[in-house]
Amino acid sequence: MRGVERSPEPDFLARLRAARSQWDDLDSPERQRIREALRSDFEGCCAYCEDWCVEGARETGSDNPGTVDHFRPRSRFPNEWLAWLNLVYACRRCNDTKGNLWPEASDATNRRLSVISRYSGAVTYVNPSLIPDQRPAGEFFEYRFDSGQMTAADGLSGSEWSMAVRTIADLDLNSDYEAVGDRLPYLRRERLDFIIRRLGNPMEDIGRTVVVLRELTQPSQPFSGFILAYARDRFPLLGEFLG
Repeated sequence: MRGVERSPEPDFLARLRAARSQWDDLDSPERQRIREALRSDFEGCCAYCEDWCVEGARETGSDNPGTVDHFRPRSRFPNEWLAWLNLVYACRRCNDTKGNLWPEASDATNRRLSVISRYSGAVTYVNPSLIPDQRPAGEFFEYRFDSGQMTAADGLSGSEWSMAVRTIADLDLNSDYEAVGDRLPYLRRERLDFIIRRLGNPMEDIGRTVVVLRELTQPSQPFSGFILAYARDRFPLLGEFLG
């Protein structure tokens, strides 16, 4: 997950709020217009797992369509049903997994995780949009490059660390189901193997290494947060060139 700098709210959203009272009132072209605006902000990748989403996937038979997700579920936060910064671009898997989930101080998941000494409870998820008073989403997570697993970063406060743990747990961002297409750690590691093959021997041509890493760590590339973390870990002197 990477912190995404959002564009200004599109003008047409205000008109939709004036003409409609809830999400279910929107027709298909209106929802498509919102989805296209979000796709532009998130550069075609899921805000949560960072996998590439296929626009028009329903028509082409792809199992990874892009969808509109309400970061704060509209069933719990009805006033934010069309708030621009509450809308994010998400793959169908993450949208369905997240559903109406939202952490509350005394909910069952917080009670279960409270056995972890550092866990202090979470009352929100890590927001994939850059917002005031929250560090960029990418700073909440670290990765195990051998397995592709996500973990909460070490250098966080107790509440931030709890947010990261809860986000990984509720969105199942380490899903490892039998279907290869839904095994996120496998897909992250597969992407890393592809990049390692493209790099060849990175020490032979540092200029080419920089070009390849800059290309494949862009937000428009799948699992770019994972690859950026790998690049910064293995090539720390290139960090300033990778953004």
